[in-house]
Amino acid sequence: MAISSRTVVLNAAFLQEIKEDDVMLRQLLHQVRQRFSEGRWLDHPARDTWQLLEQLRDQLATHFTLEEACGYMESSLEQSPELSEQAVRLRNEHGPLFLLLCEICERCAEGVHTRKGLRWLGRVAMRFWEFDARFRKHEQQEEALILQAFHQDTGVGD
Repeated sequence: MAISSRTVVLNAAFLQEIKEDDVMLRQLLHQVRQRFSEGRWLDHPARDTWQLLEQLRDQLATHFTLEEACGYMESSLEQSPELSEQAVRLRNEHGPLFLLLCEICERCAEGVHTRKGLRWLGRVAMRFWEFDARFRKHEQQEEALILQAFHQDTGVGD
């Protein structure tokens, strides 16, 4: 008799990479949030802000890749149609979120290379805050989905 299990096996190195990714992403988000809060971008060279945004973009790409490779959503997909739809919707948000951050990086690069003054950087900051709000909401919904799937799996709340 075959027994089916939804267990995802992760080796220690991969698990460590996931943990390091999360720490790095949170640190970069914190740095960019600080940079764009209360006009603090004026305290730093625009080129440094651009480089920080590019680091964040690259880390976000790693973050989404690890999330999708880890298979955390697959367990949700197996639970119920409601969770499946939510998991697919959240996975489909990865691309647009990443592209929004790419656009922000491009605008910043353009400003660094072609514009005088720093008013353009204020517009970059506004776009970042838009990204940040969308990303925070996305991450909260992913966490809620994972918890919901876990509770269904363990029978909590039945």
